Amino acid sequence: MTAYLAKAAVKAALRLNTQAIVADSLTGNTILALAAYRGDNPIYAQVYDKRVMRQLSLSFGVSADYIPMSAGSMETLKLSICRLLEEKKLADDSLIIVLAGSFGPAHGASFIEIATAGALKEKCVTL
Repeated sequence: MTAYLAKAAVKAALRLNTQAIVADSLTGNTILALAAYRGDNPIYAQVYDKRVMRQLSLSFGVSADYIPMSAGSMETLKLSICRLLEEKKLADDSLIIVLAGSFGPAHGASFIEIATAGALKEKCVTL
């Protein structure tokens, strides 16, 4: 299912003219699936293992960052998106694709969220 969602995310990115894809990964498989489809957008990988982060940094279009694992992986991913917004890598009106999992990073991706950076910034305030 992760590979299918990765392919759908890259197709959506091409069709909707998004600015970036943000995803988290424990093993790196989700990020490698995204990179395999060679989309135009940068892939901001939020990784829970430093070794996997170094390996993913060699992949096409991937910018990998280490984030410590917390109890709520969705909260960790939201904080990572907020950090990307603070670093001015995206504008408020930029369309972003988020590929993540509802059941934690160990179970792979289970949904795609497409929203503007401004809408995701509103979620940052509530954390």
